[in-house]
Amino acid sequence: MIRRSTRRFSTTALVLLVLFSLALVPAGVFAAPATAERIDVQVDPSNPAGPLYIVTATLPAGTPLPATVRMTMPQGSRIAWAGEVLGGPLENDPTVEPVIEHGENGYDIVSLTLTKALRAQVELTAPGILVQDGTHRSLRIGYLPVDEVGTVSVAALVPAGGVIETATPGATTSPGPSNGTIVALETSAVPGAEVTLDIRYTQAARPASTTTGGASNATSILIIALVVAAFVFVLVMANKRAKRTAIAEEDEAGPDADGGDDIAAAVETGKVTVPGSDAQEDAPPVAVPEARRGLTPQTIIIAVVAVILGGAVFVMASGEAPGTTRSTNEYTYKVLTDADGNTTLTVPIRLSEADPAHESSHVFDAVAGVAGVRSVKVIYAGPSAEIEYDSSRVDEATIRGALSAGGYPPLS
Repeated sequence: MIRRSTRRFSTTALVLLVLFSLALVPAGVFAAPATAERIDVQVDPSNPAGPLYIVTATLPAGTPLPATVRMTMPQGSRIAWAGEVLGGPLENDPTVEPVIEHGENGYDIVSLTLTKALRAQVELTAPGILVQDGTHRSLRIGYLPVDEVGTVSVAALVPAGGVIETATPGATTSPGPSNGTIVALETSAVPGAEVTLDIRYTQAARPASTTTGGASNATSILIIALVVAAFVFVLVMANKRAKRTAIAEEDEAGPDADGGDDIAAAVETGKVTVPGSDAQEDAPPVAVPEARRGLTPQTIIIAVVAVILGGAVFVMASGEAPGTTRSTNEYTYKVLTDADGNTTLTVPIRLSEADPAHESSHVFDAVAGVAGVRSVKVIYAGPSAEIEYDSSRVDEATIRGALSAGGYPPLS
């Protein structure tokens, strides 16, 4: 009886140990491989850190999770973010640790295990896909399917001011955000057959900054320098005038004025003659007025330093240091349209309030009432507004109009 109870206890402990061990195994171990029904590749060549290359894989509806999907990326690229796309605010999208395998034909393989959504996304920078020669740009966007996939769409945004010279036959163009042009190529894919989109365009130089902070500060410094010079000139002239006045007053008084000789003798000998007698006694203290000598060099130096320090305080209080004002044309642009028609639009705006949180709520209120808007984010580095919306329900022009009506008109 005791042996049987011991055996039963040992069996129960073993089962619990196995279940506990299974709970510690990552979900990816049990994830079944899945094939995407659609792959979307979107590129923004104007990203300052290098062309922004976004790959989105959409699994068929009803695919059981967890599931592992494989995508490819150009070799030499750097992953900035990888995860699942839930379709709501971007900050809610869960991050997934990518598994990277060395591939062939210039592409590496990226695997993501999905547990919450049917869309996987990888955002990376791919410097090697853009070649610049003066104002000419050559952009080559490619994708190499490694598994069965229904459709592959490859698209790029030519920034505002870009003039398209050539593009791969079959590519279509459409208006893009911020006056840019979207060039896209959509085709049926075959595993191992690369899909490429070649675009050649010219890009005008970035417009000069419209801000005048540096120039205005330089002007302020010049004005302060002139004020200091004028101040020093006035001090010097006042000093000379005071000395001339003192000398003239002494000459007019003469040596005998007001008993000047007696005072001089008393000062020199320390004795004074008693009236009516030749006897002399110690002279009382005599206050000898000093002639006005004008301003001393020390006084002038102190005054000049005070003016310079005051000017420096004025410059710091009136604006930024010369040359540090950022151009309103410099902002991070990002466009993302996923399989469900969700588009993220980033437009530069001008902010005016001192409280970032308070102003963020005002920007949100400007577009929150527009049907189809999913999320709003204010980026203060630009500054710009990042708005995610359903492009099947609302267009970019409506969102721009709402921003303008709310007091935040897009700057471009």
